[in-house]
Order: sequence, then C-alpha cells, then structure tokens
Amino acid sequence: MTRGTTPSYVITFEEELDFTAVDLWSVTLKQFPTEVNIDDPYVDMEAKSLTVTLTQEQTLQFRNGKAELQVRGVFANGTAFASNIGYVPVCPVLDERVLE
Repeated sequence: MTRGTTPSYVITFEEELDFTAVDLWSVTLKQFPTEVNIDDPYVDMEAKSLTVTLTQEQTLQFRNGKAELQVRGVFANGTAFASNIGYVPVCPVLDERVLE
C-alpha cells in the first residue's frame, strides 16, 4: 500500500474453506502500535475470496516498511479460525493530507 491511498486487497485461501459455513469475518492489518480492523469485508462466495478497501485515513496511520495482515472468522458452529499472517509493504507518500 502507499500511504494516503485507498488500496483494495483481494484475499484468497490456499486451503479449501467452506465459505457458506462462516458466520463472521474479520481482517486485521497491524504495524505496532497501529491496528486497523475491518469486520465487514466483501465476501465473494463464488470466487471464495474476501475484498477489503482501506481509507486514506487508515493508510496514513501506518509507517513506511511493512504491515501484517491476518484473517479471522467464526463458523456457524462457534469454531473460530485464523489465517497465517501475511505481510503488506507500506510505501511512502510525499503529500500526507487526506484528499477530498
């Protein structure tokens, strides 16, 4: 991601996951001490993927370097799961204002 932009991430899973059995999804991006939680990702049942889009305000919270990304969820039976942690590069921006 480039700070101050509105990137979208499409997240797929290496292992087979029954999307119809998942009641709750959450995506977290973290770079200590910053943590952004997205509890309403777009779920594409056909493609078996999640899409999250960050705001300018959210990306400006991160420092240059890398941030961690992880998906968590809860199945209908109450079982919680978590993905492996992935890494997202965080690139600098010269103009750190929120553009409207």
